[in-house]
Amino acid sequence: MKHRSSLFVLLVVALLLSVSAVSAQDGVSIRYVLWDTNQLPAYQQCADAFMAANPGITVNVEQLGWDDYWTAITTGFISGDAPDVFTDHLAKYPEFVALEQLVDLQPLVERDGVATDIYYPGLAELWAKDGARYGLPKDWDTIAVVYNQSLFEAAGVDPAIMDEWTWNLEDGGTFLQTIAALTLDANGNNGLSPDFDKTNVVQYGFVPDGMGGAYGQTQWSALAVSTGWQFNNGPWGDEYYYDDERFINTVQWWADLAVEHGFAPSFEEVSSLGSATLFQAGNIAMTMNGSWMIGTFLASEFPVGFGRLPIGPEGRKSMFNGLADSIWVGTPHLEDRGRGSSSWRRLIARTSSARRASSSRRSRMLPRLRSRCVRMRAWT
Repeated sequence: MKHRSSLFVLLVVALLLSVSAVSAQDGVSIRYVLWDTNQLPAYQQCADAFMAANPGITVNVEQLGWDDYWTAITTGFISGDAPDVFTDHLAKYPEFVALEQLVDLQPLVERDGVATDIYYPGLAELWAKDGARYGLPKDWDTIAVVYNQSLFEAAGVDPAIMDEWTWNLEDGGTFLQTIAALTLDANGNNGLSPDFDKTNVVQYGFVPDGMGGAYGQTQWSALAVSTGWQFNNGPWGDEYYYDDERFINTVQWWADLAVEHGFAPSFEEVSSLGSATLFQAGNIAMTMNGSWMIGTFLASEFPVGFGRLPIGPEGRKSMFNGLADSIWVGTPHLEDRGRGSSSWRRLIARTSSARRASSSRRSRMLPRLRSRCVRMRAWT
């Protein structure tokens, strides 16, 4: 996952051209906004190359933190100064569609013959509804186990166990057994010992990435769905199943790692310091997190490995998420009539090599294109 680029900036180039409404000599300024600081350099390089090839068109790339980002987007919808193009999220865009704030890209896709079957299976469909399309994928992400190789070695636990380990609600499976084996109290007893003292733990086997809110993407979602439970009645569904016993029991199991077993730090600690910070302190064996955090974990002061999620009653599951770039319906620069559709295609072809080289060095996201996906076992 961490080695290959999604060519995510290609779509930005295409969208930037599609939102330039007048010729270059008229002077056009286009705003593009994103939240990820890691992707900012590649996007800026993309914008610089675009401006060099299109004198008179200025692309202003802006980056905002996650919370400020969505406040700025929604406030901009109301005030009329939202960015022309922006990074969109699957959890956010249905609301924007309901508010009629996104341009339907499907007519442009059809007119210019843009292939949508080139993406990783299922990605493009996530951004379409009732024949309309509100974004084209730029990357995708998934969840895996992150582990401290030194603590595994010291405990005599072979990381290969992650290839086949199991989880269930009855006894936690070999997943819970492994967490217990990697948890130590001050007397050197691990969590499997009857003498284990959960009130005096010096090394935790696991740190949860918080309680997870409504979706539990990096927390309990993989476990809950592996029981056969589903969040709702499908994409764009209006019925949620949070009253299902499988969901309730899974969340309780998640909480009990700290509350009942003592195998994890308290949720108060996690909320205060963050799971990544706690893990990188060096006395926690494992956590679960998203592929976008690879760079953070690899910067740890000890060797880090990545493993597969446990196999639940209904198999191994992971939440699948992807980002896209969307166009605000209020942009005054929807399309350059003088260039027509062919320039969009030419621009993609002309900049593909440069954008691929730029983004591959900086991106930690999985490749959006089917042809560039490398199967990496820990993340699939």
